[in-house]
Amino acid sequence: MIFDIFRVDWILVDTILILILILILCSVKIYKHKNRWRALLTHNSITKINLNPKELELKDEKSYVRELNLIYNPLFCERRHQMPILLILSSKSIHNLTKAMSEGLSSYGFTIIHMLIKRRWIYFKNETQLLSSKGLNILDLVFNYIKDQYPKLNRHFLVIDFNSCVSPKKLTMCTFNLNRFIFINPSTKKLPLDWVKSSPEFYLNLIFAKKSYLGFKNRKIAKFMKSSSRSNLSHMKIDVFERANTYFKNNETILLAKLITIIQNKVN
Repeated sequence: MIFDIFRVDWILVDTILILILILILCSVKIYKHKNRWRALLTHNSITKINLNPKELELKDEKSYVRELNLIYNPLFCERRHQMPILLILSSKSIHNLTKAMSEGLSSYGFTIIHMLIKRRWIYFKNETQLLSSKGLNILDLVFNYIKDQYPKLNRHFLVIDFNSCVSPKKLTMCTFNLNRFIFINPSTKKLPLDWVKSSPEFYLNLIFAKKSYLGFKNRKIAKFMKSSSRSNLSHMKIDVFERANTYFKNNETILLAKLITIIQNKVN
């Protein structure tokens, strides 16, 4: 059989090639939009201790602790008793944003406990029931573990939540004295407005990026803004980063400065 080049539908071939090129360009754009150029701690003076996440048995088959790290700067050991321990919670890598913030905060002198909590895949669709009431509260487990392993550390804690799968009710049920939480880009499912209105004893700092994925408008902001203005929620403060996207790429320094300001106001 002789191949007849003149009978080939070159318009269809060109269309397929153009679509493939568009998909490749979009993939590169998304990758550059989300990922950072480095994923590891590079500050030589920072110490990172990989703790055993199996020591924190959640007694909950729907989730588990995948990573548990203690990060601090030995050069600021004399300031540990003055500064709170920062517990950073996340359920996704957020493309190394939590690692960047952990490095920046520990370089400033804070002691960081970073927890990566993952959902088991069979329960992905049932997010509202994550982390049941069985066993101890997730924060109590962490605090008791740190108190036993590192008794010289400070007993004051502050939680920074990067939209993890831990519900705010579980965070606030902790037996330790916690009354301030920082939430990064929370959703209304993560932070129900009804719960916010009914919990004036907890001071909440909400930090949003104005842009969502690929530059689209972040719709989460409007919902919290309306609720805050209608109900006059004085215990909730909202900060919006005008030029940032969901991953805060190229805005890490501004986010770090904002977190340090909030924490210092809490300490002072």
